[in-house]
Amino acid sequence: MIRDTFGHQPCHLVAKTEADGLVGLLPLFLVRSRIFGRLLVSTPQAAYGGILAASEAVSQALFNRAAEMANELNVQFLELRSFGNTLLDQSVLQKDLYVTFRQELYPDPETNMLAIPRKTRAEIREGIRNDLEFRVDAIGPAEFFAVYSRSVRELGTPVFPKQLFMNGMKEFGSDCKICSVHWKGRLAAAVWTLFYKDEVVPYFGGSIREYNRLAVNNFMY
Repeated sequence: MIRDTFGHQPCHLVAKTEADGLVGLLPLFLVRSRIFGRLLVSTPQAAYGGILAASEAVSQALFNRAAEMANELNVQFLELRSFGNTLLDQSVLQKDLYVTFRQELYPDPETNMLAIPRKTRAEIREGIRNDLEFRVDAIGPAEFFAVYSRSVRELGTPVFPKQLFMNGMKEFGSDCKICSVHWKGRLAAAVWTLFYKDEVVPYFGGSIREYNRLAVNNFMY
Protein backbone atom coordinates (compact mmCIF):
# COMPACT_ATOMS: atom_id res chain seq x y z
CA MET A 1 0.00 0.00 0.00
CA ILE A 2 2.79 2.43 0.95
CA ARG A 3 4.88 1.50 -2.07
CA ASP A 4 2.01 1.80 -4.56
CA THR A 5 0.69 5.07 -3.11
CA PHE A 6 3.85 7.05 -2.36
CA GLY A 7 6.51 5.25 -4.40
CA HIS A 8 8.73 4.61 -1.36
CA GLN A 9 11.23 1.81 -1.93
CA PRO A 10 10.82 -1.25 0.35
CA CYS A 11 14.06 -2.26 2.10
CA HIS A 12 12.67 -4.78 4.60
CA LEU A 13 15.01 -6.81 6.81
CA VAL A 14 14.29 -10.42 7.76
CA ALA A 15 16.09 -12.55 10.38
CA LYS A 16 16.08 -16.34 10.01
CA THR A 17 17.79 -19.30 11.64
CA GLU A 18 18.13 -22.82 10.28
CA ALA A 19 16.48 -24.25 13.37
CA ASP A 20 13.55 -21.86 13.81
CA GLY A 21 13.05 -20.22 10.44
CA LEU A 22 11.69 -16.67 10.65
CA VAL A 23 12.63 -15.07 14.00
CA GLY A 24 12.52 -11.34 13.22
CA LEU A 25 11.35 -8.67 10.83
CA LEU A 26 11.95 -4.96 10.37
CA PRO A 27 9.80 -3.23 7.73
CA LEU A 28 11.81 -0.36 6.22
CA PHE A 29 11.22 2.07 3.38
CA LEU A 30 13.67 4.38 1.67
CA VAL A 31 11.89 7.74 1.52
CA ARG A 32 13.09 10.52 -0.78
CA SER A 33 11.63 13.78 0.47
CA ARG A 34 12.13 17.21 -1.10
CA ILE A 35 11.82 18.72 2.39
CA PHE A 36 13.71 16.24 4.61
CA GLY A 37 16.03 14.55 2.11
CA ARG A 38 16.66 10.80 2.14
CA LEU A 39 15.20 8.85 5.07
CA LEU A 40 14.96 5.23 6.13
CA VAL A 41 11.64 4.82 7.94
CA SER A 42 9.67 2.03 9.61
CA THR A 43 6.88 2.65 8.66
CA PRO A 44 6.09 5.89 6.74
CA GLN A 45 2.54 7.30 6.89
CA ALA A 46 1.73 4.79 9.67
CA ALA A 47 1.39 5.21 13.41
CA TYR A 48 3.55 2.19 14.18
CA GLY A 49 6.58 0.40 12.78
CA GLY A 50 9.74 -0.90 14.39
CA ILE A 51 11.28 -4.28 15.01
CA LEU A 52 9.35 -7.51 15.49
CA ALA A 53 11.66 -10.11 17.02
CA ALA A 54 11.62 -13.36 18.98
CA SER A 55 14.41 -12.21 21.32
CA GLU A 56 16.45 -9.18 22.33
CA ALA A 57 19.46 -10.63 20.50
CA VAL A 58 17.50 -10.83 17.24
CA SER A 59 16.13 -7.32 17.81
CA GLN A 60 19.63 -5.95 18.30
CA ALA A 61 20.93 -7.74 15.21
CA LEU A 62 18.15 -6.25 13.07
CA PHE A 63 18.82 -2.79 14.48
CA ASN A 64 22.56 -3.09 13.82
CA ARG A 65 21.92 -4.08 10.21
CA ALA A 66 19.45 -1.21 9.78
CA ALA A 67 22.06 1.24 11.12
CA GLU A 68 24.61 -0.14 8.64
CA MET A 69 22.08 0.21 5.82
CA ALA A 70 21.39 3.82 6.83
CA ASN A 71 25.10 4.59 6.41
CA GLU A 72 25.30 2.69 3.12
CA LEU A 73 22.31 4.56 1.70
CA ASN A 74 23.58 7.90 3.08
CA VAL A 75 20.25 8.87 4.66
CA GLN A 76 19.63 11.83 6.96
CA PHE A 77 18.19 9.58 9.66
CA LEU A 78 16.79 6.17 10.46
CA GLU A 79 13.37 6.28 12.16
CA LEU A 80 11.77 3.32 13.93
CA ARG A 81 8.20 3.95 15.04
CA SER A 82 8.33 1.34 17.74
CA PHE A 83 5.44 0.20 19.88
CA GLY A 84 6.11 -1.69 23.09
CA ASN A 85 9.65 -2.75 22.19
CA THR A 86 12.82 -1.00 23.31
CA LEU A 87 16.32 -1.07 21.90
CA LEU A 88 19.36 -2.07 23.88
CA ASP A 89 21.37 0.80 22.36
CA GLN A 90 20.87 3.71 24.76
CA SER A 91 22.72 6.09 22.42
CA VAL A 92 19.68 6.16 20.13
CA LEU A 93 17.57 9.31 20.36
CA GLN A 94 14.16 8.34 21.70
CA LYS A 95 11.01 10.47 21.66
CA ASP A 96 7.82 9.90 23.61
CA LEU A 97 5.84 12.62 21.84
CA TYR A 98 2.96 10.33 20.90
CA VAL A 99 0.62 8.37 23.13
CA THR A 100 -1.48 5.28 22.40
CA PHE A 101 -4.90 4.96 24.02
CA ARG A 102 -6.52 1.56 24.30
CA GLN A 103 -9.88 0.55 25.75
CA GLU A 104 -11.12 -2.97 26.30
CA LEU A 105 -14.52 -3.59 24.71
CA TYR A 106 -17.16 -5.60 26.55
CA PRO A 107 -20.12 -7.59 25.18
CA ASP A 108 -22.58 -5.26 26.94
CA PRO A 109 -22.87 -1.82 25.25
CA GLU A 110 -23.83 -0.09 28.51
CA THR A 111 -20.69 -1.43 30.21
CA ASN A 112 -18.64 0.12 27.42
CA MET A 113 -20.52 3.39 27.83
CA LEU A 114 -19.77 3.51 31.56
CA ALA A 115 -16.05 2.96 30.86
CA ILE A 116 -15.97 6.27 28.95
CA PRO A 117 -15.19 9.43 30.99
CA ARG A 118 -18.34 11.24 32.11
CA LYS A 119 -17.97 14.37 29.97
CA THR A 120 -17.30 12.39 26.81
CA ARG A 121 -20.14 10.01 27.67
CA ALA A 122 -22.50 12.98 27.90
CA GLU A 123 -21.40 14.08 24.41
CA ILE A 124 -22.11 10.61 23.04
CA ARG A 125 -25.59 10.59 24.56
CA GLU A 126 -26.17 14.02 23.04
CA GLY A 127 -25.28 12.56 19.64
CA ILE A 128 -27.83 9.81 20.22
CA ARG A 129 -30.48 12.38 21.15
CA ASN A 130 -29.65 14.29 17.96
CA ASP A 131 -30.64 11.19 15.95
CA LEU A 132 -27.18 10.60 14.53
CA GLU A 133 -26.83 7.32 12.62
CA PHE A 134 -23.70 5.15 12.61
CA ARG A 135 -23.13 3.02 9.52
CA VAL A 136 -20.41 0.64 8.32
CA ASP A 137 -19.33 0.54 4.66
CA ALA A 138 -22.29 2.70 3.64
CA ILE A 139 -19.94 5.01 1.70
CA GLY A 140 -16.97 4.39 -0.60
CA PRO A 141 -13.41 5.79 -0.67
CA ALA A 142 -14.40 8.81 -2.77
CA GLU A 143 -17.10 9.95 -0.34
CA PHE A 144 -14.79 9.29 2.60
CA PHE A 145 -12.01 11.30 0.98
CA ALA A 146 -14.32 14.29 0.49
CA VAL A 147 -15.01 14.41 4.25
CA TYR A 148 -11.46 13.56 5.36
CA SER A 149 -9.67 16.02 3.04
CA ARG A 150 -12.02 18.89 3.91
CA SER A 151 -11.59 18.24 7.62
CA VAL A 152 -7.78 18.02 7.68
CA ARG A 153 -7.37 21.03 5.38
CA GLU A 154 -9.40 23.11 7.84
CA LEU A 155 -7.00 21.95 10.58
CA GLY A 156 -3.99 22.95 8.49
CA THR A 157 -2.80 19.34 8.13
CA PRO A 158 -1.41 17.91 4.86
CA VAL A 159 -3.90 15.72 3.00
CA PHE A 160 -2.91 12.19 2.01
CA PRO A 161 -3.89 11.22 -1.56
CA LYS A 162 -7.18 9.47 -2.29
CA GLN A 163 -5.19 6.58 -3.72
CA LEU A 164 -3.92 5.72 -0.22
CA PHE A 165 -7.41 4.80 0.95
CA MET A 166 -8.28 2.96 -2.25
CA ASN A 167 -5.04 0.94 -2.11
CA GLY A 168 -5.57 0.28 1.58
CA MET A 169 -9.02 -1.19 1.02
CA LYS A 170 -7.60 -3.36 -1.76
CA GLU A 171 -4.70 -4.62 0.38
CA PHE A 172 -6.55 -5.14 3.69
CA GLY A 173 -9.84 -6.39 2.24
CA SER A 174 -12.42 -7.17 4.92
CA ASP A 175 -9.99 -5.96 7.61
CA CYS A 176 -10.53 -2.38 6.39
CA LYS A 177 -13.91 -0.68 6.75
CA ILE A 178 -15.21 2.86 6.42
CA CYS A 179 -17.44 3.87 9.33
CA SER A 180 -19.63 6.92 8.85
CA VAL A 181 -22.05 9.13 10.76
CA HIS A 182 -25.17 10.51 9.07
CA TRP A 183 -27.68 13.13 10.14
CA LYS A 184 -31.03 13.37 8.38
CA GLY A 185 -29.56 11.43 5.47
CA ARG A 186 -26.52 13.69 5.13
CA LEU A 187 -22.94 12.53 5.63
CA ALA A 188 -21.49 14.27 8.71
CA ALA A 189 -18.30 12.36 9.59
CA ALA A 190 -16.31 9.27 8.63
CA VAL A 191 -13.33 7.23 9.80
CA TRP A 192 -11.19 4.78 7.78
CA THR A 193 -10.75 1.87 10.16
CA LEU A 194 -8.47 -1.18 10.34
CA PHE A 195 -9.11 -4.45 12.15
CA TYR A 196 -6.16 -6.50 13.39
CA LYS A 197 -6.59 -9.70 15.40
CA ASP A 198 -8.84 -8.63 18.31
CA GLU A 199 -8.37 -4.88 17.89
CA VAL A 200 -10.24 -2.18 16.02
CA VAL A 201 -8.04 0.77 15.04
CA PRO A 202 -9.68 4.02 13.84
CA TYR A 203 -6.91 5.34 11.59
CA PHE A 204 -7.86 8.32 9.41
CA GLY A 205 -11.00 10.35 10.02
CA GLY A 206 -12.73 13.68 9.76
CA SER A 207 -16.01 15.50 10.17
CA ILE A 208 -17.86 18.34 8.49
CA ARG A 209 -17.46 21.36 10.77
CA GLU A 210 -21.09 22.48 10.51
CA TYR A 211 -22.18 19.20 12.16
CA ASN A 212 -19.73 19.32 15.08
CA ARG A 213 -22.42 20.98 17.22
CA LEU A 214 -24.25 17.62 17.09
CA ALA A 215 -21.35 15.84 18.86
CA VAL A 216 -20.55 13.81 15.76
CA ASN A 217 -16.89 13.02 16.62
CA ASN A 218 -17.42 11.58 20.10
CA PHE A 219 -20.49 9.74 18.81
CA MET A 220 -18.49 8.23 15.94
CA TYR A 221 -15.51 7.08 17.99
